[in-house]
Amino acid sequence: MSEEKLNSAIQIIRGRFLARLTEQYARSRELAQDWQQNECGGDELKELCAIAHKVAGLAKTVGFADLGDTAYQTDSVIQKYLGDSSERASQADVAAAIGTFLASCSQALKSNAAPEA
Repeated sequence: MSEEKLNSAIQIIRGRFLARLTEQYARSRELAQDWQQNECGGDELKELCAIAHKVAGLAKTVGFADLGDTAYQTDSVIQKYLGDSSERASQADVAAAIGTFLASCSQALKSNAAPEA
């Protein structure tokens, strides 16, 4: 595959990633708000953790290294909060990680938005 075709393929994947990230960001905001308002942790945090895990898995590959790192950290903190390990994260740690993740998603989307006509 030529370098031009490879770059074109990466741009297509990057565009799909950004489209999916828009949906994941919106859903993550909803989940975070529900979690903070209701002080529940189970289902909301598990879904948010799954979203962060998915973002972490692809973000670096399509040029979003900072977002990938943040998503990985968020996934790890939530898992520590929900898990039974001796390294259990605090609720404040989870809230901070989610806030950073949401800010990173927002920044990635803003910096890659199509210019307005």
